[in-house]
Amino acid sequence: MISGKLVETIFRRLWVLAIPVLLVPVLAVALTGGSATYQSRATVWVTDPLGDATASVGQSSAYLSPAQNQVQALNDLLATNAFRRTVALSAGIVSPGDSAQAIETTATRMSITASTGGVNLLSVTARACTASPVQTAWSAS
Repeated sequence: MISGKLVETIFRRLWVLAIPVLLVPVLAVALTGGSATYQSRATVWVTDPLGDATASVGQSSAYLSPAQNQVQALNDLLATNAFRRTVALSAGIVSPGDSAQAIETTATRMSITASTGGVNLLSVTARACTASPVQTAWSAS
């Protein structure tokens, strides 16, 4: 049973009951509110290699679609910092005159991934916390 003194103490201090009601939504918004992420996507049509030619990059498997072969090769390349630096330089995200540290930082923070959208469709997605690098990645190509 709840004693009368306990109930009287709780309701005398009404602000104590209001704290969780006000604090929980504020904490939920503060902890779950993330920063905006910008995304840009390009879709490419991939065909089979002609004749006896092998895939343009990497190893190809006869059991995978042309797009899946290219996605494997492209994601393997995007995992290396050297290729990411080359992509950043050729897309104009960084200029050749920038410091080596700035180029390396940009290459490390870049988020570019490839995925399949069908048998012959390849999607390349760039993500960043600001819009200009994502927009620059596709406008330069």
